[in-house]
Amino acid sequence: MDKDGSLNRLEFKSCLTTLGLIGIDFEGGDAKFERIFGDVAGGRDHILFDTFVEYMNRLAGSSMDQGQITTAFSTLSQGKAYLTKQDCQVGGLIPEEVEFITLNLPPQHGVAGGYDYNSYLKQSFK
Repeated sequence: MDKDGSLNRLEFKSCLTTLGLIGIDFEGGDAKFERIFGDVAGGRDHILFDTFVEYMNRLAGSSMDQGQITTAFSTLSQGKAYLTKQDCQVGGLIPEEVEFITLNLPPQHGVAGGYDYNSYLKQSFK
C-alpha cells in the first residue's frame, strides 16, 4: 500500500484476508497468519514483493480460484479492469512477470497498452 516494495505485517494480513485465505481475527492471536507470515518472511519483519509474488504463484498453482486471482489482478491494477506495464512495474513485478503478462494477456479494447486480465482468466478457467 505504501509502495515501498515490501509488505509489512498489516499489509500482508490485509492481502490474505481480502483473498479469503485467513479470517479476520479481532483478538490478535491468529496462529495461522503468524505461521504463514513466518514462513513467507523468512525471519524478516516484512515480506519483499518478489517473495510475495512467489508465494502467490505457489498458491495460484494449488488453491486459488478465479475470484481470488481476479482480486489479485484488480489490486495490482488499482481497481481497473485491465493492467498496464506501468501497473506491473509500480506493483513491483519482475521483468519476466511483466513479459508474461504482455505476451499472454489479450489487449484491452480501447486502451492503448492495456491488457485484459478478465478475458485471460475466463479463457484459463474454462
